[in-house]
Amino acid sequence: MLLLPLEKFRQEIIENADSIACVRTKEEISAVNAEHKTAALLSMEGPEVIGCDPERLAWLRQQGFCMTTLTWNADNSLAGSHESDIGLTDRGRAFVRASQELGILVDVSHLSEKAFWHLISVTEKPILASHSNCRALCDHPRNLTDEQLKALAEKGGVVQINFYHGFLRKDGEATVEDVVRHILHAMEVAGEDHVGIGSDFDGDGGVKGVASAAEMMNLTRLLLQAGVTEAQLEKLWGGNFLRVMQQAQDYAKEV
Repeated sequence: MLLLPLEKFRQEIIENADSIACVRTKEEISAVNAEHKTAALLSMEGPEVIGCDPERLAWLRQQGFCMTTLTWNADNSLAGSHESDIGLTDRGRAFVRASQELGILVDVSHLSEKAFWHLISVTEKPILASHSNCRALCDHPRNLTDEQLKALAEKGGVVQINFYHGFLRKDGEATVEDVVRHILHAMEVAGEDHVGIGSDFDGDGGVKGVASAAEMMNLTRLLLQAGVTEAQLEKLWGGNFLRVMQQAQDYAKEV
């Protein structure tokens, strides 16, 4: 089930080798960027594709995967999804341990609030919310409460803001200004070292003013106008994520 998309991905990498490369470590990202190429990272959104089996994570890492969620839009044998009251199961705890021992980042986006707090209590290293927003600004179960943002930061993790309109505001048309509001709120609550950009264009993301990657500069301009410094921008645009990625690698070497 996973093999066909992987083969398609690899073929596209080969066909466009002059502009993009698949990476799995921070060092490889730096090397690829130095060549002015795009660094492509593999992530699994929904472990059902490997049967939610911790034993298959080693194979996944060998294929180059760097991140994994525990759920997508439905409960599974690992944990409850965002609209559920199911927490992290024993199998889920084993999955988390195996992921971290292999240097695979655990992604809490789509996870139920109960499972989130279970994960916080057992995680050994920083975790990631790759495409989640602030519930204080938009009351949706896919978004994180201020308490969750603080807990994520205390673990050294990062929340990356999603551009999906339904997670940015409850009414009216979402715009790039709403993305800025969520970024600034997350920075205020979690701190500048724990916020990044998630986008999620392939998940029906993209809103007025930042509907595609071609309009990303609009976001940077508005952030600068809002008082975000260039040093903070570097953290938002990848610096914080790279730190967490390096910590995941370091922990894997330790164990």
